[in-house]
Amino acid sequence: LIAMVGGVFDPQWTHIGISFTYLEDHRPSVWLTDESGGNATRVSRPNAYDRQASWSPDEEKVAILNTSGSDYPVVYWFFRDGSFVGSTPDQVTRDHRAHTPAWSPNGDLIAYAASNHIWVIPWDALGFGEERLTVLGPNDDTNWSPDGEWIVYESWQDNANHEIYIMMANGDSPTRLTNHPALDFQPTWQP
Repeated sequence: LIAMVGGVFDPQWTHIGISFTYLEDHRPSVWLTDESGGNATRVSRPNAYDRQASWSPDEEKVAILNTSGSDYPVVYWFFRDGSFVGSTPDQVTRDHRAHTPAWSPNGDLIAYAASNHIWVIPWDALGFGEERLTVLGPNDDTNWSPDGEWIVYESWQDNANHEIYIMMANGDSPTRLTNHPALDFQPTWQP
């Protein structure tokens, strides 16, 4: 579908097309194509190190992981055309080595992994007001259920093998879904 030479990863289908991370000259950036994979357009700023795009439910905003401006990865958001209000995009996270952002289906929260735990934060709180959902860890790779009631994630608690877990959106009732010797990771929901 996407005919670009180099590293293409972190794909995500949207109603407006396909977003993905493209590695060019050792610099990751977020791109968007039309539904067929054509007309690729860079959404990231040329000097940014962006990846792991997560689109808001209305597909007007995108949360991305950026590693270009600080000593650790930070989640920012901007509009789908790459624009933002002010001189820089607004921070979603702060004080964490955040990764794998996932926008909630109702659009009010972004879940992410940091410091071996799963966190949620209001997308527009400028990095303040985060809430840790998990007690045990390490954990990674969050994904919201379509109804926003559940979060699925990978975990290797108690030095166990990578397994898939599910919990309520408030962190209650964490439950292991897989249990076998293979590494289970990058969980997702069927639409």
